[in-house]
Amino acid sequence: KSALSKCQQQLRSVISSSGDGMQVCMGATSRVNLTDALSFVAKSALSKCHATQVAVYLLDDQGHMDVIRFEGNLCVPCNRVKAAVCGIAGLTMRSGEIHNIV
Repeated sequence: KSALSKCQQQLRSVISSSGDGMQVCMGATSRVNLTDALSFVAKSALSKCHATQVAVYLLDDQGHMDVIRFEGNLCVPCNRVKAAVCGIAGLTMRSGEIHNIV
């Protein structure tokens, strides 16, 4: 639990830091396709949190979650799953608000 908490604190620090956040945004938007942009964001999260993998949750056109797992030094997508919009991630996607379990 403490490792997850530490990772969450570090990730929040990255997001709230305007300099780091701006670099990630600019780097992602300079990519030509979605996979490259998501790989860039995942690599940034991996390096800041010292994680081994990152999951990205997207909402597709049909209203389902598209969950993409990135891992490794190159942050290549290694698994992609379509799922119903549910749980904490689904609640956040539907409401647009961040929900934390304390």
